[in-house]
Amino acid sequence: MKENINVLIIDDNEIDRVIAVSNLRHIFDHINVFESRNGLEALDLLGTAQIPILHLILVDINMPIMNGFKFLEMYEALYWQNFPQALVYLISSSSNPADITKAKTFHSLTDFFTKPFNPLRAQNLRQSLFDSLGSKLGSQNN
Repeated sequence: MKENINVLIIDDNEIDRVIAVSNLRHIFDHINVFESRNGLEALDLLGTAQIPILHLILVDINMPIMNGFKFLEMYEALYWQNFPQALVYLISSSSNPADITKAKTFHSLTDFFTKPFNPLRAQNLRQSLFDSLGSKLGSQNN
């Protein structure tokens, strides 16, 4: 039996969320997507236990209310131990060297990449998830 991939997308830009979801749905047969518009909303969602297991988190840096860096700080303090298998990616529309340097300070972070989220990026995430979780994912089709 194939395990559903649970993905949390945290981005205030609805178009960017739609693009990410579309690309991920193209790559994964079995996917549950949870969306938040900012870090605080995402932390609230994680606190409700609606997501029993989490495989992938995509976090935008620049958002109102709570940005991606503050989310990661709070995620590591409150929830990282609940989702040790989750791959966490910080995403941004710029490749500001200061942001990349700051991103490297978070132990939960898998990687940093710039937008737009495209099919190649989705395929790379799929491979990273498969490498990380192996047989638990079953044989997901392309």
